[in-house]
Amino acid sequence: MNTRLAAATLALCALALPARAADAPKLDVFAGYSFLKFAEESRHGWEASAAWNVFGKLGFVADLAGHYKGEFDDLSYLGGVRYALHGDKLTPFVHVLAGGLRDRSSVHVLGVTISESKTHFAWAAGGGLSYRVSDHWDARVQADYFNVKIEETNEGNPRFAAGVAYRFGRR
Repeated sequence: MNTRLAAATLALCALALPARAADAPKLDVFAGYSFLKFAEESRHGWEASAAWNVFGKLGFVADLAGHYKGEFDDLSYLGGVRYALHGDKLTPFVHVLAGGLRDRSSVHVLGVTISESKTHFAWAAGGGLSYRVSDHWDARVQADYFNVKIEETNEGNPRFAAGVAYRFGRR
């Protein structure tokens, strides 16, 4: 899975090289649907991120995501760097993120909810592709390898997201 994701990301970046370079936005904000395979379960939810493009192609990213399955839910909060090749219409990018994941499980007994939550170290590496639909709006898909350290084991899983991004300003 990791090799395929890396190869696909590199291929997307190579396709954007011939395109005329476009100015990077100062900031872009993304929101959309997210799917996470976690502990052999499929969890659906949301993902939101903000990227500050400080050096044109290189920027800083803050990423929040929530995924849900019955009495189980998780909230991840990650930050890191993104390298993007800003084209006129297409912007492929790769990112490396690190932070935490708060995993919570709940049980409902006789009208009382009992919850337990734990926070774990998490990181993600992957990329995506934004397609400009107007001056400020992009349609975006992205995927990454999402890894969580739970006690002494590492739980690595695919995470996918699709949604829209709003672009602020130009560098």
